[in-house]
Order: sequence, then C-alpha cells, then structure tokens
Amino acid sequence: MKWSSKSYTITVTCRFAVPVGFPCLALVNTEQLGSIASVTILSDFFEVSMSKEFTTQRHRVADALNQSEARYRAIVEDQPDLICRWKPNRILTFVNPAFCRYFGRMPDELIGLDQLELYSPASRGMQAEILAALVTRLRPESPLSTGRQAVVDADGVPRWRDWNDRGLFDASGQLIEIQSVGRDVTEEMKMQQALRISEARLAEAQRIAHVGSWEHDLITGSFHCTDEMHRIFAFPPETNITANAVLRGVHPADLANVVAAITQEAKGQLEFRIVLPDGAVRHLQMQHETDFDDAGNAALMAGVVQDITDRKTMELVLDHERRLLRTLIDTVPDTLFVKDSDGRFVMVNQALLDLMQVNTQEEILGRTDWDIHPGVMADQYRQDEIRVVETGDKVIAHEEAIIDSRTGRNLWYSTTKVPWRDADGEIIGIVGVGHDITQQKRIQDALEHRERLLRAVAEALSLLLMTQRQQGSIDAALAILGQAIGVDRIYIFENHDDPITGEHLTSQRLEWCAPGVTPEIDNPLLQNMPYAAFSDRWYPILSQNGTLKGPVSDFPESERALLEPQGIRSLLIIPIQVDGAFWGIMGFDDCHTERNWTASEESILAAAGASIANAYVHRRTEEALMQSRQELAAANRQLAELLTRAERLAEEAQAASLAKSEFLSVMSHEIRTPLNGVIGMTGMLLDTPMSAEQRHFAEIARFSGETLLTLINDILDFSKIEAHKLELEHLQFELRTALEDAVAILAVRAQDKELNLICLVDPGVPTYVIGDPGRLRQIVINLASNAVKFTDHGEVLVKARVEVEAPAQITLRIEVTDTGIGIPAAYQADLFTRFSQADSSTTRKYGGTGLGLAISKQLAELMGGQIGVHSEVGKGSAFWFTVVLEKATEIGDEPPTLDLTGFAPSSSMTLPPTASCA
Repeated sequence: MKWSSKSYTITVTCRFAVPVGFPCLALVNTEQLGSIASVTILSDFFEVSMSKEFTTQRHRVADALNQSEARYRAIVEDQPDLICRWKPNRILTFVNPAFCRYFGRMPDELIGLDQLELYSPASRGMQAEILAALVTRLRPESPLSTGRQAVVDADGVPRWRDWNDRGLFDASGQLIEIQSVGRDVTEEMKMQQALRISEARLAEAQRIAHVGSWEHDLITGSFHCTDEMHRIFAFPPETNITANAVLRGVHPADLANVVAAITQEAKGQLEFRIVLPDGAVRHLQMQHETDFDDAGNAALMAGVVQDITDRKTMELVLDHERRLLRTLIDTVPDTLFVKDSDGRFVMVNQALLDLMQVNTQEEILGRTDWDIHPGVMADQYRQDEIRVVETGDKVIAHEEAIIDSRTGRNLWYSTTKVPWRDADGEIIGIVGVGHDITQQKRIQDALEHRERLLRAVAEALSLLLMTQRQQGSIDAALAILGQAIGVDRIYIFENHDDPITGEHLTSQRLEWCAPGVTPEIDNPLLQNMPYAAFSDRWYPILSQNGTLKGPVSDFPESERALLEPQGIRSLLIIPIQVDGAFWGIMGFDDCHTERNWTASEESILAAAGASIANAYVHRRTEEALMQSRQELAAANRQLAELLTRAERLAEEAQAASLAKSEFLSVMSHEIRTPLNGVIGMTGMLLDTPMSAEQRHFAEIARFSGETLLTLINDILDFSKIEAHKLELEHLQFELRTALEDAVAILAVRAQDKELNLICLVDPGVPTYVIGDPGRLRQIVINLASNAVKFTDHGEVLVKARVEVEAPAQITLRIEVTDTGIGIPAAYQADLFTRFSQADSSTTRKYGGTGLGLAISKQLAELMGGQIGVHSEVGKGSAFWFTVVLEKATEIGDEPPTLDLTGFAPSSSMTLPPTASCA
C-alpha cells in the first residue's frame, strides 16, 4: 500500500499486571514508509488485581517499559522529522537529533528552553498566541492537532513548517505534555507558490495566445480543460465540458478528420474548424499526444488547441496578396529578378523563365549568370551588381546584351538594378528589372540604315542627273549603293526575246563588285541566258513585279547550281520596269552572310534600280541618237552634193521628219524617267521630319514635278499617236471601278474649289467589259479635269450610259458636264486640235498645253468612237465621247457604290480620297 502524506493516530489499549494506581505511559512508533506516520500508543491507568505474584509482575512491567522506551528512542533519534516534547508552559523536555540539527543547537541547550527563544523577537508574540491556543485546543477526546505555520526563526529567515501535535494527559484528563512532530516545507511552499505563479502565467499566456489545453482520462472517462478552452468553444463558464461536447462543436466537414487523428495517431497535429453556438466558424490548430500503460493500452490523452482564425484570415489575405503579386510579377512582360550578394538568383518571374527557356523557378534559383550566359556577359553583369551591393548606387536603364535561348540571337534589354536591403537596412543583394528594347534598337538601326540608304540613293540619282559622262556616273551610282547597302556585288540584266523561238532571255549589262569579289560581267553563262534554263519561277514572278530574295540555301537546287559557284550566300532580285514593261532585273549579292532583306530596302532599291536602268537606257538612246545625227549629217552632206536629185532629197526629208518624231518620243521618255525619280524622292522627303518652310518648298517642288510630268506624258502620248506606235490593251475590267478611280483622282481638287463632283452610271451599263481601261480613264480624267479647272462654283457631273448595244459589244457614251465659264461657239471647232485652247488668256489664267483634248480625240477614235462638245458662255459645258467595248462574262458581286449626289464640300470638310459611281 502506498501511504499519503497525512498523519494518522492509532490508540491501542494494553493490559498489564501492575500495582493499582501506577501510571504507565507507552510510546510506540510505526515503521517509516515514505513519510513517517507516528502512532502514539497510550496506556491509561489500568486496574490490576493484586496477587501474590505482584513482585514478579512488577519486574515484567518494568522490563517491558524499558524495552518500549529503548525502542522509542531508537526510532525517534533516526527520524529525519523534527520531534520534540514540551510542557504546556512551552518548556522543551525532549528533542531528537534532527531537531537539534535543524535549529543548530545541542540537546542540553534545548532541553528546558522556552520555545519562543527559537523564533525572531518580532514574531515571538504571535507565536506565543499560537502555542497557547494549541494548548487550549487539545482535549482527551481530541488529543491531535495538525497545521502549517509560516514563521521567522531566530536567525531571521522566514520558513514554513508542518506540525503534528499530540497531547499527553494524566488519569484526570489534565494535559501534562505535548509531543510535536514537524517537517520543514519551505521549499515545498516555494515550489507550490512557483507552480501557482506558473499556472497563472500559463493561463494568462493561453488567454493571450488563444490556446486551451485538455486532458481525457481514457480509463475513467473524465475530461478536463482550461478556461481558455471554454472561451474558444464559447462554453458558458463553470460548465462541465465533456469530450463529446467538444466533438459536437467541430465543423461537420472536419469531424471525421479530427476523430481519425485522435483515435489513430498517438501523437499528431492538425487544423480544423468549429462552429460556435452563434453560427460563427473559427479555425483551430490542435496538437495531441496519447500515453499508454504497461500493457500498451491507451490510458491518457492530452492536447492543446489554439484559435488560429485571425492567423488563417491573415494567411488568406497574405496568400491572396502573394498570389496577386505573383500574378502581377508573372504578367509583367519585363523580366524581374532578385539576386543575393553572391549573385545567385533567389526570385525570377515568368518573363525571365520564358527568356531562359526553362519551365520552373527551381531550374534558375541558386544559379548565377555564369551558369546561364557566356563568360564575358556574366562578368559585365557581375561588375554592375558588385557596384550596387558595395556602394548602394542604382543602375538605371543600362543597356545590356542578352542571348535569346530560343533563337541564339542577341537581344537588347534596358536593365535597372537597385539594392535589396534587409529589415536593418543592410544590403543583401540586388533587385533588377529588364525591359526588352530589342525592337526599338532594331527599329533605330533600321531607320539609321534606311537613312543611309536614302542618302546614298539621293546621291546616286543626283550623280545620274548632273553628270554628263553617263557611263562613269552609272558605275559611281552603283558603287555608292553597294557601299551603303553593304553588299558585295550589284548587277543589271536586260531582257530580250529570241527572235526565232520567242523564248525569254536576259543578259548582264552592268556590274559593280566590292574589293576582293570576283566580277561576273565576263561570264558567258550570263549572256543570252534563258530564264527557263535554270528556273521556271523567275520570269513569272519578276514579270508580275514580284521580287526574289533571301539566303541562297533556301532556293531550289536548280537555282543554287547557278548562284553558289558565284560565291553568293544571299541575294535580292528586283524587276525593272521601263515604259510599263518588264525591261530587266537588278540584283544585289551578299557573299559573306545569309541576310534577310527588309521591305524598306526592297522599295528603296527598286526605285534606285529603275532610275539606274533608265539612265542606262538613256545612255544607249543617246548613243543611238548620236549615230542617227551622224547619219543625218552624212545625208545632209549628200543632199548638198546631190541637189539635182530632188526626189531623193524629198525622201531624205521625210526620213528626217520620222527621225524627229522618233527623237521626240525617246526624249520625252528620257525626261520622264529622271523626273519620276525626282517626284519619288520628293515624296519620300516629305515623309521625313521637316520644318514648315522646308515642307512648303518640297511641296512646290513636287507640284512642279507632277505638272511637268503631266506635260511630258501628254507630249509622249501625242508623239506615240503621231508615230502610230500607240497600242491599245485588250483586258477584261470592271467598268464602274475604272470610272470610280478616274473620278476619285479629282476629288481633292474639287473639294479645294468646293464643287460637287458626281458620278452616275446607268443601271443598263454592264459590270464587266473588255477594252483598254487605262485609256478610258485617261479620257475621263482629261475631260473631268478641264471641267474642274474651268468651274469656280456649282458642280461637275460624269454620266455613263449605253448608246448602242449589240450581242457581243456595246457603244458606251460618257458625258462630262459642268457649270463653269463656258466656251464661245467660235472656238469650239478648234478645241480638239493640238496645242489649241479657246482663248490664249486661259493659258495664262488656268495653265495647260492644249494637248489633252487632242489626245482624247485620238484615243476615242482609236477605240472606235467619237468626241464632241456643247457649251454656252457663262452656263457651262458638256463634253461627250463614245467608245466601243466588248461584253464580258460577269463574275463576282456588284461592287459597293457611293452616291455623291448632293455632296457639297465645305472648307471645314475633308473629301475622301476615292469616290464611287452610283
């Protein structure tokens, strides 16, 4: 049996044969088991009948008493507890060794001493009252008293002691002595006080941390929990909580997990939700542990729960903010990264992962630039980062080259790097942002390249226009272009057809080569070379104004067989159009790199190639004219010598006239060719940034060039007509679109004069016809242009209708009426003769050569029609013409139309650049 720390008193009655009236006091101490339980056995006065054996009995009793006293002393002297006896007047009569050691005095110093001497003077009064009360309280019927005292001993040290006091009484019940057994419990009291303080602190800590604890005795079924547990589950105070009551508060969706955790796991942690009586849901975190008995059965389960609702809410908010921030970081197209002070990546965004061609951050985190980029780049990056870490300076918008993992090409990034600081402000790394400026750099480089190319083209064209020695100027122009575009070879081929087979041939005429590049001008394979001999696609593509470009390795094998022996790695082939016909090609070879040609390069070089080709044609024409002049001079000398031969002289004069017409046709063309270059370059100049004054001058130059080009076109057309060299096209076209295009050209001029420009097409006019759409538009433009020119207010109306219809063709009548100045009847008969106008004053006021109507008359007649006019001074004019067109099968839907009826442009409106015929 395990004894508790309480004291028990057992009274045993013993009968001895002793003389009557002899007092017998027997003290017996039980064996010590843990804490001592002192048992006092008191033998009261016994009455023993006298006999003749009295002496024998007396000796026996005396021996028993001596033995009992010896055993008592043997027991109390070995006890660690304080044992003493004292009289009701507080005088000590007995002390054991433990008592002496405790108070630091010898037995002879303590026996006969007043107990009050053992306490400090300040506490003796209170101690005297306590002892007096104890003496008063002890009675035979209640001889035992226990208690705990807080005292201050004579040495001034406060102590706590537990006392078991037992009163010893005589036969009359008079208290004669008190036996006290004591124990110093000062350390125990300190521990209990510390425990209470600790428990109070624990309770307060649990309250502050929202942590409650519980114990569940699985053997007895008892359940105990702290006050904070009450508050967490919202149980009323003083409520006796059971384990089932706690489980009933668990959220139904989490109950199974909680039960499984506490029944299947001896030790664990989990999070779950509870539902409070008011319906509020709280988040808890629980840690539990189960103790087992020696048989391995679960005996005690204990745990703590913490209300983590605020933390969970904060975690949700933080998680939302983190995900939002991460989404923002990964959505930003710029690269974002964070590195530690050693240059290792600790954070990257999706844009950087895409750039590095990796799927997860783990493939980048912990690595350095040396693991990713070439050493030279990594060294430069690291130098910048070391400067940021060591000085705290920022690197703002620093341009860096980066290798694109996807293509291996260099990319350009504008990178900003700033210090990354910890909570104490110490620099622990860098934060970087990289903005892809590759496109900007490429655009900038392209613009600079385009500007250089334009300057080179302008210089080359200027050289062609200003230099009299054409051969030298062409070679110089090719050299300027070659150096500007950075190619190795430029060449021009001229087309011609086989006179017998009609096969399309081409021959190299001009060439420029960079230093160290082998010329091909003398290559016999490049003379009279059939297109079809090496490719079946070059002529169809180039004749339709298409281009051929790119690396030679991408070309078909048959084409590579011709190009690769010339050392060509990349080329650009541009068609050259002369007088609207496919005259030849201009080629640019790159023998060092596989370059990709831009659309800007293509368009600029196409214009330059046309100008150079025209200059070459002009040079050949001049040579032909020089030869013609020489022949003419010889003929003139011959005529002078053979004046008598009049008939032959007339023939020679007629030949000279024809030569002059031919000369006029050629010269008009040669003048128009460089003029096209001037107009084109002026238009490109207007697309560049200029001051207002420069733009004004450039506009004047372009207007003058266009006016001169119109004049030259009229002269060239008239000369072709006179020389019977004008050939009409035979094409299927959409009639309404042709008329619409012609009218749209004059829309801006009509708007500037605030005129109504109207186009009406009769519903009976077929949609598709066969004829020459260009010449038809030319007549309409000539007539409508004159109507706009000579009309200051009102309207210009273009009407089209079918005058005569046959099964296979129609006679189309187009009439242009205006509300202009009108034409006097006396001048109307001469309007359609060349270089004629109604009045010489109109030339000065309105401008013009007088060829437009003459050319229109010739074109109308060539197209099987007529032309005429009805006019009245001050009321306007009505010019009309007819043409014969073939019918065609209609295809597609009717085109959308725009009814310009009633359109009245004002100074505040912008007329659309095109107009539709209704």
